[in-house]
Amino acid sequence: MTNPLNKLKSVSINKIALVAVFILLIFVISNSAYASNQTDRTYKLVNNLRLANSRESLIINEKLENAASLRAQDMFSKQYFDHFSADGLSPWDAIKLSGYDYDFAGENLAIGFNNEDNAFNAWVKSPTHYQNMVDSDYQEIGIAVVNGTMNGESKTLIVQLFASDESRIKGAKDNNNQLDKVVSWIKSLFN
Repeated sequence: MTNPLNKLKSVSINKIALVAVFILLIFVISNSAYASNQTDRTYKLVNNLRLANSRESLIINEKLENAASLRAQDMFSKQYFDHFSADGLSPWDAIKLSGYDYDFAGENLAIGFNNEDNAFNAWVKSPTHYQNMVDSDYQEIGIAVVNGTMNGESKTLIVQLFASDESRIKGAKDNNNQLDKVVSWIKSLFN
């Protein structure tokens, strides 16, 4: 004969497992939503700064976002905080590996700030970081906000990658050349 409690045990274990998965799912979703909110806020801060400095807003680029995320994950997995990894990989390598062909590129990093406003304010106070945020050579941006452990401490790492796609710049130059030809032709009509 089978013990009737066996069914009860398996049902209880299944319920416990289901509750545990549900709690884990809520934790993962809330963490990614929090990071997404931080990323959105950081985009807004950068573009507001650019507009205040008569620059065009940066366009969010998925390839740059992927490269920024890879950079952050690499820093946490290899326990470093630098523009170059111990094995010599640079932000430019990450951008190229993501499939983004750039003419101009820059990177800002921040770690350990309790919110995106504090990280942004630190970048504004740093001449090189500020220059990256307002540089008119950059047309696109990718940001990653990643939580992890660095040297045994829980940290939030923010990676901003700025770039201009080589093909977009070529297209803009081609358009300018066409415009120059039209202007020259119109001028020739009046001479």
